[in-house]
Amino acid sequence: MKARAAWPLLAQKAEDAVNATMVELVASRKRIEHLQTNRVRMINIYEDYKQRAALAQQQLHTMSQTTSYRHYMLQLQELVQRVDQDLQLAFHDQQQIKSKLLKAEQHLMRMQSLVERDLEAIRKHNRVQDQKQMDALGLTLFNLRS
Repeated sequence: MKARAAWPLLAQKAEDAVNATMVELVASRKRIEHLQTNRVRMINIYEDYKQRAALAQQQLHTMSQTTSYRHYMLQLQELVQRVDQDLQLAFHDQQQIKSKLLKAEQHLMRMQSLVERDLEAIRKHNRVQDQKQMDALGLTLFNLRS
């Protein structure tokens, strides 16, 4: 009795799916890190510009300069909000990828157990065949002695 070729092939396919999902998860983590870095950078720019605006207000300046400072600060706040939205989406995507990875790992475990069951059935079959051959050989030797 030979091992079935389908089970190892399906197990390999399931392992490939797990690996691909892990790559997706790593990419998702990198995206989140990138977004978090951008968010921190934008907040730092905003705080720096806020300090500059406060210093500029102590000096004489035109209405257009004040409007420009406020407009730029509003734009920075909008960018931070957009990054926050992107972060929420990225976290949601990451959760979906984790769920997908869990399912892929469960499928891989099922496939591996099927491979093991098939191999165990083959080993059992071979033990039974070996025992039958030993019994037949023993019977033949007994008959030859008699």
